[in-house]
Amino acid sequence: MSTSRVLLLSTSPGGENYARMSVLCALPGIEVDSIALNEKIAVQIGDVTYVEQAGRKFSLDDYDLAIWWPASFQYMRRRLGAFYFPDAGQEYGSRAWRVIEEGLLATTGALLNTYTSSILAANKVYVMHAANKVGIPVPPSSIGNIASAPSSAKRVVIKTLTDTMDIDDTQKILTTEVDPGSLNGAIDGIPAIYQQRIDLDFEVRACYFDGVTTSIELRWPPGAESQSDIRLFKPEDVRMAVVDHPEAERYNALLAKRLNLRMFCADYLVDRAGKTWLTDVNPHGSWHWLALSAREVVDGQFGAMIKRILGRG
Repeated sequence: MSTSRVLLLSTSPGGENYARMSVLCALPGIEVDSIALNEKIAVQIGDVTYVEQAGRKFSLDDYDLAIWWPASFQYMRRRLGAFYFPDAGQEYGSRAWRVIEEGLLATTGALLNTYTSSILAANKVYVMHAANKVGIPVPPSSIGNIASAPSSAKRVVIKTLTDTMDIDDTQKILTTEVDPGSLNGAIDGIPAIYQQRIDLDFEVRACYFDGVTTSIELRWPPGAESQSDIRLFKPEDVRMAVVDHPEAERYNALLAKRLNLRMFCADYLVDRAGKTWLTDVNPHGSWHWLALSAREVVDGQFGAMIKRILGRG
């Protein structure tokens, strides 16, 4: 059997998740290359599109499978924009490099998840609409400014429209919950998602790999009050276990078809009555933070998917 070639494209090649992907793809008979989209690159477009980086030339048409691992564009600080447009350099640079990234990803036909599918699945508004269309419960939600928060609820969950954001590389904006009355007088020009608080029993992260779902149950420490965001607890304090969750498996199959995804991890809330609610879809997986016992199971499913796609297992 000939060697299969896998290409990893990332804007965060130093991240833990990306490092794990590199190792997991390095299976017998598979050659792995990587391109860092936020480092020095030259793109040559002719009969074949090439990317040259660190003295190596990559043809985007030469790979059997390509996986895109993005990072927030706020980290893509380029000097070109600052040199020509000092008052808006970072914004210009980020937008310009995003155009290059979009072009490269749209050109790479072997992507595991297509660029368009990945972008749409990372959009919380689009995902909530898609879930509604296929009958997957989503907490009653309102999207807009402060004035749109449900006033009848005792507590309301507030989520950012984009993913967790770092501020000065130290602070993080996470999902939180407040009394709607406390929002009076707040700045109404900042959009967010407002959701009805679910009376939580536990959370499920359901990882989907080309038709196979692995569900991980997440429970907070004994005696602790439930939180609207499991990340508010220390990872070592969260109890995790691989479980069978037929509802999450069924919902994942519906999402995969509706969102045109071959890999993703979905977040579900299970209330005290046993009902399962979708809160988020992560089109690039993101499971490195799970406890080792759960992570090893998910790693195995990811590797099995790579073998299936490449016909090596």
